[in-house]
Amino acid sequence: MPTDTVDLTPIADQFRQALSHLWTGVLQGFGSEGPSRPALDALVGIEDEMFGLMVLCPIGRESSLRDYRRIPLPYLTIEARGPQDLIGQKGLLGKSGNFEWREPERVALRTLGSVQFVEFFDWNVYRDPSFPLVKAFVPGAQQDPPRTQSYVLLPWEEVLLKGRVLKGVDEEN
Repeated sequence: MPTDTVDLTPIADQFRQALSHLWTGVLQGFGSEGPSRPALDALVGIEDEMFGLMVLCPIGRESSLRDYRRIPLPYLTIEARGPQDLIGQKGLLGKSGNFEWREPERVALRTLGSVQFVEFFDWNVYRDPSFPLVKAFVPGAQQDPPRTQSYVLLPWEEVLLKGRVLKGVDEEN
């Protein structure tokens, strides 16, 4: 059964901007000495629901909303906006569950195959985040040692987010 692919870039950008505004304009102020744990927890919960509503519902994937940021989403793929290489950071997910990011380098996104969206990313979520990066998973790019998985951080302004529309209940990924 063929699937339709749609460009989710504009709506994902609205999500990213709304998330930034929600944190900086509303939730960040709850805490006497910086962001409070309840405010951060609220942001995560709202972020999940908002991502489901704004990005996953239009492609029939609302049942996957709890996967945002937790696992790669194979039905959401990242493509370069142009033919040029991007400046990004490659990283590995180690056994401990922590990421080890390399220095920024040229990334030939077109040669990596189907790069799967994981989440919007900001190095400083506690201040004034704008979520300028996309964290993505690169399937098939397993590194040595084999226990690690390959990821990449890419500038949002230089990529497109494409989504595969769910057509039937038996369809996977």
